[in-house]
Amino acid sequence: MSEEYERNDEQFASVLEQYEAMIKENRVEFFDLEQFEEIFDHYYAKNKISKAEKVLSIAQDQHPYSSELKMRQAQILMRRKKFEKAIELLEKLLHLEPNNPDLYLLMAEACSDKGEMDKAVECYLSALQYMDKEEHDYVYMDIAGEYLSHSNYQKALEYLEIALDVNPYNDLIYLDILFATQVLEDVEHAYKLYQKQIEKDAYNQTAWFYSGIALSDLDRVEEAIEAFDFAIVIDASFTEAYFQKAELYMAQDDYVQAISVITELGEDIRHNASANYMLGECYENLAQWTNALKYYRNAAQLDPNFSDAWLSIGVITYKLGSFEEALSYVKKALRLEPNNVDAFITLGDIKKDTGQYDAAFDAYKRAESIDNTVIDLWLNYSDLYVQTGDIESALAMMEEAVKVLGEIPELYYRYGAYEYLNGSYLTAYALIEMAAQMNVEMIHKELFTYLPELRNNSEIQNIILRIITDEN
Repeated sequence: MSEEYERNDEQFASVLEQYEAMIKENRVEFFDLEQFEEIFDHYYAKNKISKAEKVLSIAQDQHPYSSELKMRQAQILMRRKKFEKAIELLEKLLHLEPNNPDLYLLMAEACSDKGEMDKAVECYLSALQYMDKEEHDYVYMDIAGEYLSHSNYQKALEYLEIALDVNPYNDLIYLDILFATQVLEDVEHAYKLYQKQIEKDAYNQTAWFYSGIALSDLDRVEEAIEAFDFAIVIDASFTEAYFQKAELYMAQDDYVQAISVITELGEDIRHNASANYMLGECYENLAQWTNALKYYRNAAQLDPNFSDAWLSIGVITYKLGSFEEALSYVKKALRLEPNNVDAFITLGDIKKDTGQYDAAFDAYKRAESIDNTVIDLWLNYSDLYVQTGDIESALAMMEEAVKVLGEIPELYYRYGAYEYLNGSYLTAYALIEMAAQMNVEMIHKELFTYLPELRNNSEIQNIILRIITDEN
C-alpha cells in the first residue's frame, strides 16, 4: 500500500469517525462535498442503504445544488426499485449536463434494471462519445452483458469483439467471449479471435492463455499445452496457466507430468492452497497416500475453509482404514459446506463399511436430494442394497440411473454385475457387452474389481476378444 493511499485511508477513517459521532450525538456539523460523497459511497458499497440515504439527506441540506449528490439520489431510487423516479431525475440532470457520461451510464443501469434493454444499450452508446477511448472496453462489455442477460449471445459477441480490440489485455473480455461461444457451440470462433490478438502482439500472455483454454474445449490437447507454455514463458508467475496445463495432464491420467508442472511454481506452492490440493489429487490417483495426505493437509492449513481439502483428508484416511478419524474430517467438510454431495457420499460409504446401514441410507438419500447426477452416488447407493440383501432394489436403482444419466459404461458394468448376482446370466452378459462396446478398457476397474470371480468367466472373455478384434 502506498504512503499516499495509507494517508488518504487514515484521513477517511477520521472523517467517518467524525460523521458517526455527529449522528450518535444528534448534532449537525459541516462537511465538504467530497467528504459526504466518500461517506455515502462507503455505506452504499457495504449495502447499508438506509445509512447512505441519511448521509444524502444531510449532505443535500448543506450542498443543495450538487449534481453529484443528485446522481447518488438516483442510485438510492434505483436500489429501492423506484426506476421511474430515478429515470425522471436523471433526465433532468442530463438536460443540465448533456455531456456527462456518468449520467448516461446511470441511466443505462436504471433502464436495464427496469427491463428496457434497447434503451439501456442506447444510453451506453451515448456515454461513449463523452468518454476517453481507454474506458470504452468496459462500456462495450456492459452492452454485451445486456445481450447476454437476454440470451442474445450472437449480438453480445459482436460487442465483446469490439471491446477486445479496444483492450486486448482485459481478462474478463476473453472470458465472456469464451462463454458466449460455448453457448453458441462455436469455440473455434473464440480461438480465432484470440489468435488474431496474438498476431498483433505475440507477447500477449492473456491471449495465449485463453487460446489454451479454447483449444482444451476443442480437445486439441497438445496445442493447448503449447499455448499455456507460451503464456508461462511470457510471464513465469502466471499461476493459472500452470494450473490449466496441469489439469490437462490430469484429464489424461498423466499425474506424474501434472506434478512436474505444478512443482514448477517453486516456492509459490508453499502459500497456494489450490496448488497443494492439486498435488494431493495427483498423488491420490497414483495411490501414494502419504504424499496425498501431506498436500491435502497443507491445503487445509493454508485455507481452513477449504471444505474439499478436509473431505479429501477424510477420503484418504478412510481408504487407509481409519474410519473414525475419516468420519471427523468428513463432518468438518460438511460443517463448512452443508450441501457438499461428495461429502455425503463418503459419509454413506463409511457408514456402509462399518455396518451402520440406516445411517448409510440417510447419507445417500441426502446426497441424492442435492445432486442425483453423480455416478458414484448411484454405484455406492445401489451397492448398499446388495449388501443388505435387496438385489431387486439395486437393479431398480441401476435402471433408474440409466434413465437419469444415460448410457454410461460404469453404470452398465454394474447393472450387469447385479444381474449376474441375481442369476440372470444372459441379461448380465448383454449388459456387460454393451458396457464393453462403450469402453472395454474399463472392464477391469468397473467389473472385475467389483466381482473378481468374473475375471476367468469364459463368456466375458469372449466378449472382450470380440470387441478387441472388431476394433482392430
